[in-house]
Amino acid sequence: ELFYPSPYIGDMSDLRTVLALKDSVHLLASLLEITPEVVACDLHPRYNTTAIAHELGLPVFPVQHHYAHILACLAEHDVSGPVLGVALDGTGYGTDGTVWGGEILLCEGTSMQRVGHLAPISMIGGDASMKQAWKSALSYLAAADLPTKDPRAPLIRAALSHHVNTIKSSSMGRLFDAAASLLGLGEENHFKGECPMALEAAAMAAAHAPKIFWEGKEQDGRLLWDGCTLLASLLASHGTIEEKALAFHEAIAEMILSSAEHFSLPHILLSGGCFSNQLLLARAREALQKRGFSVYTNEKVPPGDGGIALGQAWFYLMKNQK
Repeated sequence: ELFYPSPYIGDMSDLRTVLALKDSVHLLASLLEITPEVVACDLHPRYNTTAIAHELGLPVFPVQHHYAHILACLAEHDVSGPVLGVALDGTGYGTDGTVWGGEILLCEGTSMQRVGHLAPISMIGGDASMKQAWKSALSYLAAADLPTKDPRAPLIRAALSHHVNTIKSSSMGRLFDAAASLLGLGEENHFKGECPMALEAAAMAAAHAPKIFWEGKEQDGRLLWDGCTLLASLLASHGTIEEKALAFHEAIAEMILSSAEHFSLPHILLSGGCFSNQLLLARAREALQKRGFSVYTNEKVPPGDGGIALGQAWFYLMKNQK
């Protein structure tokens, strides 16, 4: 199959970008001399891209966000048989209506099973909150019942306890935000991934890291990883900020390896925006390969949302194989 991705267009919350996407659809159809017959899109009912998909007047095939990330990687490598997909990113609409983002997915053909994930917590919601790492940090501190001297904490705790503008989230991106904020490396994401990038840069400056504790626990047939335990252990550890930042990265790599060993599938696919973090990607790949796993990552398209359309298209093609 041949795929022709458009250039990465940008933030779909901006009207100008939405209009640019519409123009891009028509331009590519003209350049390639094709007439689209179907359209695949994200599962989120309120994404602007979903609205554009329905406006085209064609049959629409929605695909769960993190499954599409794994399928984008699968499309590049065409691995046969069941695979374990590790999809780590900021935000994606889950099949249960909550915000996903720290996902362990068992994938085979056109079937996907959520076999593990970060334990969901209540977080302050809204687009602005997704950019404010300090809100993620205070949401985690509240969930873990950990003390803080932050003067903003009482307001956040009150909002969480009364369910004012809150969401259930298992987002790995928000866990990175929380760690960065708690280590004093960033309060706001002025651009996408700013605080996680600061966390990665600090970690790369460390020569060694303290060992911090967390482990996956089976619950209701899934392997859950409790971010509250991780952050509590991180805050209690001894070392410099840089060493603690490295410890955090090593703990996430350990989560990936332990999940792979738990499910014992030979092929591991890593995708999602968190794998733009080269330190995390390198540590996870090295740990998995040392234990004999075959590791696949995005190479021709980005691991983040810039490559997700490939997974959506691949889903439709698999679903409609002749």
